[in-house]
Amino acid sequence: MTEKNILKTYMVKDELLEAEARGMLLTLLSLPDDRNYSIKNLQKIMPCGYTKISNCLNKLEDAGYLRRFRVFEHGRVVRWEYQFAPDPVFRKKKIDV
Repeated sequence: MTEKNILKTYMVKDELLEAEARGMLLTLLSLPDDRNYSIKNLQKIMPCGYTKISNCLNKLEDAGYLRRFRVFEHGRVVRWEYQFAPDPVFRKKKIDV
């Protein structure tokens, strides 16, 4: 069985994303949906540190490629769930690029 990935040119040309955020998004989109996307786990597969990963995730969220949800149990946050998209479907306002 072969796996086929289609690269959306929108994210490559999106001026809201720096090169590092684009590279991280490409990497994250290639991972299984059920992966643990905590920053500590991402450090194991990304060649950068905690702060850089955190900043890139924030930029992806601001640009609309990432949506994060807190998951609560007994009134406490137990984990975060991440949704990634190859297009800025989570962008709060339309920006011409």
